[in-house]
Amino acid sequence: MSSSGGVTNTMLVTKTIPGADGWTDHRLVISKLRPRLQPCRRSQGKRTPGQLNTVLLNVPAHQLHFKNELANRLGNLPVANEDASMENRCHQHQDWFNDNDAAINILLVENNRLHNACVDRPTPANNTAFYRSHSLVQQRLREMQNAWMARKTEKIQGYVDRNEWKNIFTTIKVVYGPPVKGAVPLLRADGTTLLTEKSKILKRWAEHFRSVRNQPSTISDAAIDRLPEEETNANLDLLSSLQETIRAVQQLFSRKASGSDAIPVEIY
Repeated sequence: MSSSGGVTNTMLVTKTIPGADGWTDHRLVISKLRPRLQPCRRSQGKRTPGQLNTVLLNVPAHQLHFKNELANRLGNLPVANEDASMENRCHQHQDWFNDNDAAINILLVENNRLHNACVDRPTPANNTAFYRSHSLVQQRLREMQNAWMARKTEKIQGYVDRNEWKNIFTTIKVVYGPPVKGAVPLLRADGTTLLTEKSKILKRWAEHFRSVRNQPSTISDAAIDRLPEEETNANLDLLSSLQETIRAVQQLFSRKASGSDAIPVEIY
């Protein structure tokens, strides 16, 4: 058993003692150790290179030697293949173009070919062919994205129907990625200072919504006078009859009475 401080601990005896009440939920661990200190050793690494003496570059001979040495070292470097790509790293986040990479590549190759032809020879025929291809590529990309989103939606809906909540949240996280943590910077009201602290950002949002909601309003008396007036319906003040009360109670028992919003149950 070793620690990070260069000390090797040899454990001799270890005992556990229950509490004073006899409970065994928490125990006191007593150990006897024999620590052994490791001697410190200096690292045998390479010496740090010294600073370059750039003053010597003012001498023509040193300048020529430096150029030749730099050209030789750069010439011996391996040339990267233009078709080489970095290794794809595994990640949980998915995008709609991952499943359609081959089809998208074919569309973009043809579109790039027509674009190069349009740049080299900007004739009306080449321009028409490029714009037609560009519109077709945009249409096909939108169709691929919509189809991918529709498949993901059907998959999530299937999980909802089966009450598989774990799969629901996992699929949503795969589509939209992990949640972004941290506060987004916000400008002050004068637009000169960028706020990055969370407390100041919350105060700025509170100030913004107060200014939006508490706007002074002017009421036009002429507009109020143009509103039509209806006669007071005095029948609403009359007491319900016995038949109306019985019918209302029966509707309550049959679950057909409307709620507080006056919407009957049949609507739902």
